[in-house]
Amino acid sequence: WEVVGEYLATFSDLQGFHEDCTDRVMHDFVATFRPRKLHYAQRYLRRGGIECHVVRAYGCPLDGTNYRFSRH
Repeated sequence: WEVVGEYLATFSDLQGFHEDCTDRVMHDFVATFRPRKLHYAQRYLRRGGIECHVVRAYGCPLDGTNYRFSRH
């Protein structure tokens, strides 16, 4: 899992849309690990404290889970 953490850290300075970044990570995970099913959620905190949550699913529909997390 350390390698996955290092991989995700490479996105810390990436310029672009959050959705594009999430799609790229999802594509790389599917290509590398070849899962049958995968739910993937990324949380972004933009300047000014605005939260952005991007959720993707592979091999199954989104199940309606609330992927918003409390910042408390």
